[in-house]
Amino acid sequence: MAINVQAAPTHKVYYLWGQKLMWAFSGMLVLLFVPWQLANETPDLFAAMSLLIGSYFLWYSLTTRLVISSAGIAYNNMGLYRVVTSWSNVERIVELPHSSGGTIRALILREPAATGWPGLDAALLPEHCGRVIPLSGSTSAQRRLWGRIDELEQEIQRYAPHVLLES
Repeated sequence: MAINVQAAPTHKVYYLWGQKLMWAFSGMLVLLFVPWQLANETPDLFAAMSLLIGSYFLWYSLTTRLVISSAGIAYNNMGLYRVVTSWSNVERIVELPHSSGGTIRALILREPAATGWPGLDAALLPEHCGRVIPLSGSTSAQRRLWGRIDELEQEIQRYAPHVLLES
């Protein structure tokens, strides 16, 4: 059964916490590319890397998001990896070990609901592949992946009161 989370009358979209900072950073890198190219007759590695990195950060900040509605929850990671599920498939919120050595706050699903490139799941334990929606990053700097974690968890519990919160 296909779930269209964004078709619900009210849905809330969470973008990455530092999205505006990423836009500024990527814009700066792209803007560096243009004058550098005009000043030099031949393209060089610095100009090409500025354009490439700036474009990547812009794409990443525009396409990575979490959508919550009465129909369910959807996580989109750069358009390459997507998890869309109904609230009945959501089991609990936990701290999960991450391959970076830290932990992430995450939503665990009863059944896998991921589509797309499974390589983006590689940082998780095998038993969690396809069954996780990240609510935070793995380092202290990324703990606010979507903004305020407590607000996000309250929104989840509003639609899915059966979800267990584990610390």
